[in-house]
Amino acid sequence: MSSTTKKTIDIKKSLVDAILAGLIALIVFGPIVGVVLDGYGFNMETTRVAWIVAIVMAGRFALSLFLQTPKGLRILEGFETTGSGVHVLAPDYKSRLRWIIPLVIVIAVVFPFFSNSYLLGVVILGLIYVLLGLGLNIVVGLAG
Repeated sequence: MSSTTKKTIDIKKSLVDAILAGLIALIVFGPIVGVVLDGYGFNMETTRVAWIVAIVMAGRFALSLFLQTPKGLRILEGFETTGSGVHVLAPDYKSRLRWIIPLVIVIAVVFPFFSNSYLLGVVILGLIYVLLGLGLNIVVGLAG
């Protein structure tokens, strides 16, 4: 006699994932999107932050539920590897992601023409933080 265990969807786990993702989104996006400078003062934009947190929570909840389905479990198995992570590819190997760099360049060129000054300022501030992080990584990681 064989017993088959059917994997059920754990909604509690999905809700906890969604709440944690919402808290992280609040911490990350709250100061950047929620505080809008107005001359020497600032205005709080709580509705904008609430929408972003709600979208992140809904997306994480849906993703967590999907990853518990049989198709989602198959996708997760594709990310699990038992090897060392170092692979030597053939010299003529073409990555499936070769379109990413041209797409990023097109977005970088077109974005300033379609955005307002606030959004452009937030993106520039984010890119400055990325550059600061890369510089810190070089100084602390590579230069010791």
